[in-house]
Amino acid sequence: MLIKAGEIIKNSWQIYAENFKKLLAYMLLLFIPNFILGLSGFFSLYLDKYATSDYFVLINNVIIVVIFVASIVFTLWAALAMTKNLGSLAANKGAVNWREALSSTSHLIWPVIYTSLLVMLIVLGGTILFIIPGIIFSIWYTFTYYAIIFEEKKGTAALTVSKSLVVGRWWSILWRVLAPAVFYSVILLIINYSITYGLAYLLKGFSYVVVNGVLTSVISALISPLTALTIVLLYFSAKENPAPIKQ
Repeated sequence: MLIKAGEIIKNSWQIYAENFKKLLAYMLLLFIPNFILGLSGFFSLYLDKYATSDYFVLINNVIIVVIFVASIVFTLWAALAMTKNLGSLAANKGAVNWREALSSTSHLIWPVIYTSLLVMLIVLGGTILFIIPGIIFSIWYTFTYYAIIFEEKKGTAALTVSKSLVVGRWWSILWRVLAPAVFYSVILLIINYSITYGLAYLLKGFSYVVVNGVLTSVISALISPLTALTIVLLYFSAKENPAPIKQ
């Protein structure tokens, strides 16, 4: 029997709370590229404002693009490493050192990129044809990312694994994906709104933008293991409880 939505929320929080210190390194890895990207953005705006030639503006824009791409790739790598660790925690195998997790997932960066693009094209195609197929496809391929990480499947093989875990219980998977996501999204919105609202009384102008941006990135990094755990737990439950085969 699939894990219930309430159990996903409860278990994800329990794993998170019990292993918070062990997860800090991964949260920091997720925070750093966003922080660097934010700083480079502010620096870029400053240079654009005071640049004396188009040449410096061009160089500045090129550097920003390079930093942006590097940040995206590193964030993906950090997310892969964190998910690998979360899978180990969910399976009661203990935490994985962040260096080991990064080392063991570096070869998955490209497969995740091109497989994710494949999923995006399929879902987009279904959405263009009609909205409902796009929604169906998006749930079918919910576990694609995790099939790559935990089973090292790539491309269409990862899509096949994901679909096999969903077919026959599409509505059950949909509910178990949406309920925890909405629950944690509401919490995140409340926290971010409270911070933004509070800072508006304390800071103004540039200081407000900087501090609010940093704190928002910190909160996002802190809650990321929770949201990732919900799908990890559902993935393992779906693997352990295959959908019944119709005769």
